Amino acid sequence: MHPGDTTLRTMRFPVLAFAALLVACTGAPASLAPVGMMPVSAEQVQGWVRATLPGAPTSIQYGAVFTDQHSATSKGRGTIAILPGDSLRFDFTGPLGMGRSAAAVVGDSALWAEPKEDVEKLVPSYPLLWAMVGVARPPGAGDRLVGLQRGEITAWQYLGPGDTVTYVRTIRELQVEVRRDGRVFGTVTTTFGVDGVISKSRLEV
Repeated sequence: MHPGDTTLRTMRFPVLAFAALLVACTGAPASLAPVGMMPVSAEQVQGWVRATLPGAPTSIQYGAVFTDQHSATSKGRGTIAILPGDSLRFDFTGPLGMGRSAAAVVGDSALWAEPKEDVEKLVPSYPLLWAMVGVARPPGAGDRLVGLQRGEITAWQYLGPGDTVTYVRTIRELQVEVRRDGRVFGTVTTTFGVDGVISKSRLEV
């Protein structure tokens, strides 16, 4: 996947509706992690992660609303293309066709990004990016794993050397929290319709 590669854009994917909201948050929210999580195996976590993966190539057309701490709002639109596994490409265009950005991502790294600094603003964390399309990332090597299943809730957490990533999943929602050095870095809440299709996603950083 390179800047001139049109493979992802020309493949015929099912098209889903998607909306994203970016809000600068100054509060200190309580941890997303539910009480009672216990050590779990890597096999359990891999099963929970697999349950979030799309089974076929998918294209998501989305509208985005960005709001900063001063209540300034701007809008944009774009497309995210996902290949089963861990490959994703997104294209974004700001208001009036300005502020074009694009990137190709494999797992937790970008193959390329144009312009790099704008993509870094749109993608503050790869777990957050993937969560916005309803996909959970697997744990990193050496992460300590805890989790639980209670009723319709499945929750799991990766306790790493720098980041702590928490997932809480129900039939209609995937919530993700990334803590960096103990402080909340960002959260995502992605909501699904009764048909399992993403209806909206909210990113707070």
